[in-house]
Amino acid sequence: MIELDQGLIEDISEVTYKNVFVYRYLTEKLFYVEDEDELINNSAYSGKNPPLLQMKGSEYVVETVLKSYYERLEPRDYLFIGGMFRKNIGGELVHTALDPYIDLLDASKYTMIEPCNEINSEIPLHTINCHPILRNHIVNGYGIDRIDLAELEEAMNDSLFPVVERFYALRLPHCQKESILSSLQWSLALRRAYMSFYEEVIRRVAPKVVLHSHGTSRNCCYAYEVAKRNGIPCIEIDHGAIIHTRRYTQNSKYSDLHFSFSDLAEKSARDLGVTNVRAVGKPGVLQKGEDYAGLNMRITVVCVISSCEQGLLEKAGILSEMLPSESYIVMYKRHSAEKWDEETDGYIRKTYSRLKVMEFGVDINDIYRISHIVIGEKSTALLEAIPYEHIKILINKRRNDTSLEEGGCLAFFEQVVNNEEMIYTESVDEMYKEIMSYDRLNNFRPKGDIYWHKDPEKSFLKSLECFHS
Repeated sequence: MIELDQGLIEDISEVTYKNVFVYRYLTEKLFYVEDEDELINNSAYSGKNPPLLQMKGSEYVVETVLKSYYERLEPRDYLFIGGMFRKNIGGELVHTALDPYIDLLDASKYTMIEPCNEINSEIPLHTINCHPILRNHIVNGYGIDRIDLAELEEAMNDSLFPVVERFYALRLPHCQKESILSSLQWSLALRRAYMSFYEEVIRRVAPKVVLHSHGTSRNCCYAYEVAKRNGIPCIEIDHGAIIHTRRYTQNSKYSDLHFSFSDLAEKSARDLGVTNVRAVGKPGVLQKGEDYAGLNMRITVVCVISSCEQGLLEKAGILSEMLPSESYIVMYKRHSAEKWDEETDGYIRKTYSRLKVMEFGVDINDIYRISHIVIGEKSTALLEAIPYEHIKILINKRRNDTSLEEGGCLAFFEQVVNNEEMIYTESVDEMYKEIMSYDRLNNFRPKGDIYWHKDPEKSFLKSLECFHS
């Protein structure tokens, strides 16, 4: 899978359906895939949403449930838009992308809005001024619009799909078209309800700036459209490591400003003409390594970090069989999007009986505190291991991976490897050799860290000051 070209983004960013610019609502589904089998086997990109039924809004829900919700909102300088990205850490539900920044602010300065599928009343939220709301309340209050799928397909067959196919001289697989249309139908059908919700939220909170992460999610796209309509600047905070290599038009971007983890990412983006990226780092990351407990352990812990890459689980399983169990433990840290049914889970545990599968809710830093070797593919989690100087970091490099090349969205990994902070491996055998040569007394960052922006607390707060004029 590779990034969409700059020229194609410019060509399709003006595509509309019933006066709505559709690009930002389909970017997670629209990409160029070199291997059709990869697409078909990846349900996240080839699957369809459930059937969509039109539903009228309920005035009763608006005047009772939603009115009560709105009345709890007060004017604040900063409005954070959350989502279903919380983990149970230390008995609290933490938003791992936004809470490190929110914790730097006085509680009287911000409000967080968090649409969710369910509200867990047993585990407290870490975020103080967070107002969760059931998505059903928004939809039941304002309704679901009718979007005719056949009409939408006809429009996209006329204005979107041919442009993509001409650009790459290929035919989009039928399953990808289906997935794009299904996702877009849902986004458009729910748009009016969520925008009505955010209009009232912004009217009540009257923020100086709106902040979010996961900018390509529907929820954040709706919030950004409303913020833009009301003349309020919007900032997207990194939730994962990436270089912004494409210049988005006003009708295709997800925020006005992007806060990045790294000076490398900001410089690379600006060199490519992307001027709205600012490095602020991530509060708390650089201090994590101070709590390392792996030096005195008898056994060597190998942790394989998943970001849903094809074949990585199998590599972890093979390593668990190759390494002597009396001296090594191999763990596989599942990604939150890696959902297995009971049958699949049973098969994996039977096939790789010595592999310790860690659920995605486990805090990555609890694992790193006791790990010696960390393996992954272009994952933000690999970068979060950098402050642990005694952890050897192996990055599994696939052949012909253009994202790691100069100008690619993950090109900084090459710079990090060249600075001797990580080691490329291309096979299980190479991973095995690196594991066997591990010396826990070594400092595996001999030249220091060039990725993480220093003093993120100061940088974040200073970057917000410009919105107070």
